[in-house]
Amino acid sequence: MREHQIDAANAPPNGDGTLVSHATGGVTTRSTQDLAAPLTQVLQSFTTATRTDYLYGANRLATLTSGVSTWYVADALGSMRRTVSAAGVPQGVISYDPWGSVESGAVPIFGFTGELQQGGDVYLRARWYHAGSGRFASVDPFAGAAETPYSLHPYLWR
Repeated sequence: MREHQIDAANAPPNGDGTLVSHATGGVTTRSTQDLAAPLTQVLQSFTTATRTDYLYGANRLATLTSGVSTWYVADALGSMRRTVSAAGVPQGVISYDPWGSVESGAVPIFGFTGELQQGGDVYLRARWYHAGSGRFASVDPFAGAAETPYSLHPYLWR
């Protein structure tokens, strides 16, 4: 299991814990977030070579990169299951096991539960989840609530 850390270079200027950049294969992607939404959503992402805009309805519907749109078909969890072109031509089918490991298909940047995918890990807004082991890679920053004892376990519940 890989250990993920949000370091000073990736920390948002407002310090609210929103992941605003990540690196994959030596390429850093930075993003613009909608911080007013109940759960933050990526509006745009940028690398040195590309800009991607994201279109939302109730969930993430599509991406627009270099004039090419890709539409997402999600399941009840919000996991991306299919991608289609603007003309409705199927581009890919993605299958996951119950814990979020990809069984087949090429996963878009937002995969299992509609969240950021990086390798076999999923960023679930506060920490990384390793789908292969079904475990979180770090302790939840939320300390838990005394009135809900099972929320006090640092790895399993949170």
